[in-house]
Amino acid sequence: MTTDIQVQFGTDDGEKDYCQAIADLIRAEQHDLADETLMAGLASLHVPLAELCLETRTNVVELTQWDTLQQMIFRPLDSGGLCTAVGLDLSNYGERRMTPESVEPSVEVKFYSDESFPFSVKSRDEILAENASVSYSVPWHGCREDCTTFVMDVVGLARLNSAVELDQAQRSARSWPRSPMPTPAPTNYVAFRLAEWLLALRYHRAVKHHLDREGLARRLPVIVASHDVGPFLEAVYYAAPSRESAEEAEARMAAAWEAQRRAGRAERERQLWETADSMRQMRKALRATRFWPSRRVRLLRDHYETKEALLFRVHELDRPHRPSWKIADDAEFEQFLKQFYIDAFQKKESD
Repeated sequence: MTTDIQVQFGTDDGEKDYCQAIADLIRAEQHDLADETLMAGLASLHVPLAELCLETRTNVVELTQWDTLQQMIFRPLDSGGLCTAVGLDLSNYGERRMTPESVEPSVEVKFYSDESFPFSVKSRDEILAENASVSYSVPWHGCREDCTTFVMDVVGLARLNSAVELDQAQRSARSWPRSPMPTPAPTNYVAFRLAEWLLALRYHRAVKHHLDREGLARRLPVIVASHDVGPFLEAVYYAAPSRESAEEAEARMAAAWEAQRRAGRAERERQLWETADSMRQMRKALRATRFWPSRRVRLLRDHYETKEALLFRVHELDRPHRPSWKIADDAEFEQFLKQFYIDAFQKKESD
């Protein structure tokens, strides 16, 4: 049985009008109405993908690392100063995070400055108007500030995301034979297109929920979009005021950064001493067997000296006149380890 939505999707203009209406509702933050519209269309399509969309309607979608995002908006950009806008793009690129329900997407976080677009002096409507005035590219595309790589995880979209990703072949179904009279679109194609929009809607709702619940300590436009996931759509949201002031958040973030740096330094020092300990054990074995005419001893000696030579060359350290295993005095060897395996690295990292 042919449905009304199949008939509407039977022409390019009909499909475009439907998708534009959904996009307008999402941009206007009328998420409930967009959801009702999509659900009504999906309920009329009795195919597996449409049924999965209906089954997962009540799934809760969450974003992780929100506190890290709070930290990052206070971190200076490479160009100096703080960001004036944040981009959150739903993406299936990067490391694949498997779950019992297949593959979750992630969120690519981007930080923008006023160099690409004057976000700090533009209203939400002005940013949306700039986005709506072009078919795809806007001034800030490709102009993110690379202060650091940052990805947030998504929880709750795995089933829908994977189903849409696996059904990409439906894109080619758009070229079904045309006739002078409009031809209803294939059911599976319509279900695929609606599922794409539903995926985008659920992601936008999740971001808006976190912005309202968690807030941000700085008032910034948050541009929510996607990176090759579903239809191209950008919306602009602002967060509710954070529960803490900007000054309190900045102080807390600074303390968190310092704690992270201390933990990083401690872990690095542990790794350095672990490497030094392996050299200590090999040196002990070499000292005990240095007069043995054994091929295994020669191989161990070659391994020791090659490893040490590589370390000094890679890290541009002045190489000693002799391999360190030849140092007979234990105290002198420990001093050598500390000087060349610990202190040299710590000094280099602090420069």
